[in-house]
Amino acid sequence: MWGTLSKAECLHYVKDEFRALYCGVVPVLYNRFFGIMAFGCTIFLAVRSVKLHFKKWYWYFLGLFLLVASPMFVALLSGMRTPVRGQLVFPLLLGAFACIFYCFAVGCLERFKGFSVRTRCVVISLLFVAMFYQSWVQGMDLVQLNQTLHDTVVNDRIIAQQMYGDIRRVADRSDMQNCPVAFVGTRSARIPNTAARGEVIGYSYFDFGLTNIGINNRTTGLFNLMGLNLATPTVEEYEQALQEAADKPCWPAKESVFLLDDGCVAVKLSE
Repeated sequence: MWGTLSKAECLHYVKDEFRALYCGVVPVLYNRFFGIMAFGCTIFLAVRSVKLHFKKWYWYFLGLFLLVASPMFVALLSGMRTPVRGQLVFPLLLGAFACIFYCFAVGCLERFKGFSVRTRCVVISLLFVAMFYQSWVQGMDLVQLNQTLHDTVVNDRIIAQQMYGDIRRVADRSDMQNCPVAFVGTRSARIPNTAARGEVIGYSYFDFGLTNIGINNRTTGLFNLMGLNLATPTVEEYEQALQEAADKPCWPAKESVFLLDDGCVAVKLSE
């Protein structure tokens, strides 16, 4: 965040957010019609301001700029990427923008005398159908993303509960909150390949967030959030777990959960 991370890091996060929302890097969060409609609204505003002789036309364009930039507000204010739950609003926002575009178009067409009444009605009807369809598609994307997020969380909770039983059996101690557990490798979410995915929506807690101790910061956080208290391993414990996991099978095989010499429990998720 601004003031916590360096300016270069914050600017990097803002740049990534821009590329995801406006450049199609994350397809489900990006919609090419957003740019087309923004351009159309700019033209409509320009025409209307000229015809009505608005002296303070720049306020209209400032409002348009704020509307187009609205998906970036969280990133600009915080210097961080938008949280996963926040990403769910992007498809809905683009659907709302389609409705705003429709209102601009209707307002301009009603004042344009070059078309007959019948022609204007046909054009407005076609625009309504197109914008309704676009909003419907965006709404369905939102529902599908939310379903994917739900399925992933449920899958992670089931896996964590199953693993915790194996971890307790191997650790054989009463103070599990002080027991470091090193997860080695990753494990993807067991959801259909056709499921809608966002930048991180659709990815398991066991599948991303790599640091110098692998995925253990995120996985330990998940277990503790569920009340299945564990401790985070040190770098040394994680490196030892990496070495000893080389000849072990992957979870859920019985020998995939094993004890290190210093009392740390290791779980091998993948090669």
